[in-house]
Amino acid sequence: MPESRQSLEGKTSGSTDKFTIVSCSVEPFEGPWLAHQPLMNQMSLNGHRVAYVLQEKTVDEAVLAMVKGGSWRGRVRPIQRGLFEVTPGLLYPRIYRSGALDEISTRLRAAALRRILSRVAPGRRILYLWNPHFAPLIGQVGEELSVFHCHDYYPAFYREGSSERRVIERKFWKTVERADIVLATSDALYDQIRSRRTVGVHLLENGVDFDRIRGGVDEAVPEELRGLPHPIVAYVGRVNRKVDIDALVDIAQRRPKWSVVLMGPRTGWPRECEERFKNFCELPNTRYIEGQTPSRLPAYMGAIDVGLMNYVTEGTWTSFGFPLKMLEYFALGKPAVGTELPSLRKYQDIAKLVPEDGDWVAAVEEVWTNDTPQMRNKRIAFARERDWSERARSVENFLAEALEQKSGR
Repeated sequence: MPESRQSLEGKTSGSTDKFTIVSCSVEPFEGPWLAHQPLMNQMSLNGHRVAYVLQEKTVDEAVLAMVKGGSWRGRVRPIQRGLFEVTPGLLYPRIYRSGALDEISTRLRAAALRRILSRVAPGRRILYLWNPHFAPLIGQVGEELSVFHCHDYYPAFYREGSSERRVIERKFWKTVERADIVLATSDALYDQIRSRRTVGVHLLENGVDFDRIRGGVDEAVPEELRGLPHPIVAYVGRVNRKVDIDALVDIAQRRPKWSVVLMGPRTGWPRECEERFKNFCELPNTRYIEGQTPSRLPAYMGAIDVGLMNYVTEGTWTSFGFPLKMLEYFALGKPAVGTELPSLRKYQDIAKLVPEDGDWVAAVEEVWTNDTPQMRNKRIAFARERDWSERARSVENFLAEALEQKSGR
């Protein structure tokens, strides 16, 4: 039957079954933490075995990796009890030039993965896809259920009308159609997916690693932020074309006594963004800090006064997103100011949203000057209720429901 937006609310786990979750992601486990890593970490803490499977190489990448001594058989690396990372072997790469050969290689790669799983994580399997790139594995690893956890509208990563967009659009909808369960992380994604499919679709907004982030309250101020004038206004996250650098420049120029910080790894960076980035860095009251490890990040976030979610919506994928950073700012009690994304409108009582062509300076001044202990406590409580442990319980419920329906009970 059709699922509702509120299907994750007010439920406790109804299943004690434990599975081997074959989690397929293009992001390494020990890279910048997004949704993939903390949710799978929590699933392993809940007693499930998690095989965190990385993206396979293309033919050219595989040849280069073999020259450098890479393993043709693949590699299994334990991360913690119940969670290990699987690097696919180089023997069966993706072969994009030939659909028939690619299908054969995918089947052989899946067979190799099944052998690895039988050896290190026997038991009932759930295939958990984080990207439509892995859709060819559906039905190939001996899974009882397949899940597509959709946190972006991937076609929007590419230019409208481009051949790349058409290819990923086909992959995206094929994954939506074939997976047993589809989890959408925002209202906009949920509505987009339900335009094609109504059964087995759930809204599951992002969560927060609450205790880890709260650790930033007690940590010393990092050296890069020590001595900066307050307020310290900061964007924290991946720095790519979705970030509205012009908004940061505007804040810094109009409020020269403020400190404006941009922190995060730079990825997918076109030339026009580089020019804006240089303009930002040349201002005397700005600072750029490289991305930090998950263990170091809370200290930096704990030292700022206002967290920003300044996104460009035109020509990007942000309109479909739900910012992880909002919950991380809130876990530390920090006020957050963000672009008026569809997923955030229902939270305007707790997050300050800036409409298109809105005044970022006025918005930051409002939340900083009017902040109170009551508001800080409200934000902390909001984040605590959305800890990844709660999200993991929701996932377990969805799995239990789908297995019941599939078995006809």
